[in-house]
Amino acid sequence: MSSLEVICWHCHGSTVDTEPFCQRCHTILEYKGVPPFELLHIEKGFSIDLKKLERIYFDFMARLHPDRFARASNQEKSFALQWSSAFNDAYAKLKDPLKRLKTLINEEVPDIQSPIILQQAMEDQEKLVQIQRDHKAVQDFEKDVQKRIQDLYASVPNSIGTQQKKEASDLYLRLKYLDTLMRNIYSFKRKHAFTDS
Repeated sequence: MSSLEVICWHCHGSTVDTEPFCQRCHTILEYKGVPPFELLHIEKGFSIDLKKLERIYFDFMARLHPDRFARASNQEKSFALQWSSAFNDAYAKLKDPLKRLKTLINEEVPDIQSPIILQQAMEDQEKLVQIQRDHKAVQDFEKDVQKRIQDLYASVPNSIGTQQKKEASDLYLRLKYLDTLMRNIYSFKRKHAFTDS
């Protein structure tokens, strides 16, 4: 994990940009924009320790709690809010595997344009309509979709370099589609008062 040297606005000492507080005087720093993995001190990769992520996140959030800045200047309160917002955003991106994959790809991924994915989407939606009155068939279809999601996540490489970006982008699009399909299945089940047996 790389960090950049920054100058503390308060003591003018040298510190790092991946920490909200100056290492020298412990004053809150202005947030300068740090990528999620570096911000949360998590090794960059698809497979991460979620318990470690949560522990680090909640530790930082406790240190940035508004009560700790009740007597601080407006500038310091603003800096704390910037850091809190950045940690919330980074945590959301790394906690969710789909968002984590998109973060690793590190580029804008277009909406589904692959003819293969579009064809599969049409077939899946058609199947859901055809089986709508058969609770068991809907549950079996849901299990099939969950299995497809698990298989795709298992195929995601841990580190994504330049050569793996196209493959990772394709996996992202497939997973994004299947995530939407699962939400449609859940919505469908609620609408038709399905219960899992």
